[in-house]
Amino acid sequence: MSKKFDPTQYKNKKTVYPSLAGHPGISTIWDWSPRRKKYCKRTIGNKFYAVKRSLGRQVTKSFTTLSAAQKWRFDNSDELARESKEITFEKLLVKFFKKKKSEVRESTFEKYENHLRHLVYFNKFRISEITPRRIDAWLDHLKSPKYLRKQQSSRLSYEKVLGLLNQILGYYSEYICEDTGYSIPIKKRHRTDCIVNREAYDMKKARNKEKFLPRSVVVNFLNQLRMTALDDPAKEEVYFVLALFQFSTGVRIGELCALDWQDLNFIDNTAYIRRSVFWSRRKGGKTKITERTKNGENRKVYLTKEVANRLKKWSLKTGRSKGLVFSYDGKTPLEYRNVQHRYDKASKKIGSKWTGTHIARHSFATDFLSKTKNPKALQSILGHKTSQQTDHYAKITEELTKEGVALYQESFSDFADAIELSSC
Repeated sequence: MSKKFDPTQYKNKKTVYPSLAGHPGISTIWDWSPRRKKYCKRTIGNKFYAVKRSLGRQVTKSFTTLSAAQKWRFDNSDELARESKEITFEKLLVKFFKKKKSEVRESTFEKYENHLRHLVYFNKFRISEITPRRIDAWLDHLKSPKYLRKQQSSRLSYEKVLGLLNQILGYYSEYICEDTGYSIPIKKRHRTDCIVNREAYDMKKARNKEKFLPRSVVVNFLNQLRMTALDDPAKEEVYFVLALFQFSTGVRIGELCALDWQDLNFIDNTAYIRRSVFWSRRKGGKTKITERTKNGENRKVYLTKEVANRLKKWSLKTGRSKGLVFSYDGKTPLEYRNVQHRYDKASKKIGSKWTGTHIARHSFATDFLSKTKNPKALQSILGHKTSQQTDHYAKITEELTKEGVALYQESFSDFADAIELSSC
C-alpha cells in the first residue's frame, strides 16, 4: 500500500484509488472487504487506474498492468491528430463571417467587423489554446493603459467584444468541432473582468434608467423643431414631421426613414413597418434601403388621429402620395447624420441631457406604459421578441409606481374590510 493511503479518509466507498508513489496520474485500485473490514489491494483483473487530459477534457481508464497504464497515459496520438486538423482562430473567423453575412443585417455585420480589431490577439492561436487563462491575459491586454490610449476615451467595457468571441467559439463548437466535449472557455468572471471602469460603468447603467423625456419635455422638443421648420419649411419641416411620428409611435429611426406612402393606411390610421434604411459606417459606404426590419419581422403600428392628420397635410404640401414619406424628393432617404444633428440641436436648446434619435423610442415606451399600463401591447408596437427587451426601453417611473401602489391599496382596502382587519 502507498504510504499516502489513509483508509480513514474514505467512508462508505466500495472502491478507492490511492495514488501510486513515483507515478503521477496513476493509482492502484483497492476494494472494501466486508469480511476483513478493511480495504484490500486488487490482485486480479484491472489493478491500476490512470487519468489524463485528452482533447480538452479529463479521461480515465483501468488496466491490468502498470506498464499498460503508463503507456496509455503518455500516449498523445489523439491530441496530435486533433492538432493536425485544428484550425487557427484567424481561419475560424473566415468561416464564421461567411456564414453570418447571410444571417444578420448589414449594419450588424459592420459592428462585428469593428469589434474584430480587439480580437487580433487570438489570430495565431489554435482553438484549443484559447483557454480561460488565455482570455484572462487578453482582457488584461485590452485594459492596459497603453492599449486604452488608442481607444475612445469613453470606453467603459468590452462586453460586446466578449459577446462576439462567445459567438465565434460557439460556432466552432456547433459546426466545426467533431469533439462533442469541447467547452467554450468563457467564464462568468470574464463578464465582470471585461469592464474597464467599474465605477463609471455602474454610474452609466444607473443613469440609463432615467433615459427618457417626460411628455412635457417632448412637447418643448417638438415645438423647437416646429419653430425651426417655420423659418425654413423647404429644408426643415421634414424633420419636424419625422420627430412627431417617432415620438408618438416609437418606431426605430431606420425603419421610419424607409417608410413609403403605400405603407400608410388612413382608413384605420396604421403604418406597416417592413423595411429599414442602412447607413454605412464605412468610409465611402453608401446609404440604401433593405427589405427587412431590424429583427426581420414586419409589424403594424397605430397612429393617433393628430399624427395621421399631420401626415395628410404633409402629403398635400409635398404633392406626393408615392415614394418615401420622409425625404426631400421621395426617392432618397434622409442621411442619419442630418437627422441626428437636428435632434441634438433641439435637445441642446431645451436643455435636455439626452441626445441622439433613439431617445424618442425610450420616451414613447415610457409614456405609453405610464398611460396604458399595458406592457404586452407595448412589446408588440416596439417589435420586440421578448419582454426583457421592452423593459429596457420602458422606464418604471416613480409616478407609475405610486399609481400602482394606490390601485393596490384601493383593492386591499376592500379585502381588509371583508375580513374586518380594521377592527383588530
